Amino acid sequence: MEAAYMAADNSAMTLIWNVESQADLEEAHKTLPLHDYLQNEITLLADSA
Repeated sequence: MEAAYMAADNSAMTLIWNVESQADLEEAHKTLPLHDYLQNEITLLADSA
């Protein structure tokens, strides 16, 4: 994980991950303590090409 940003009202959090693949991201994301209860939206910030 590169960075974490919390909304001022604590309603949301943005996490910036630096991983090699979507599969690596999913594996790392599963390590979060509340993974089963999170509502997620994954956005690709850069293409690896």
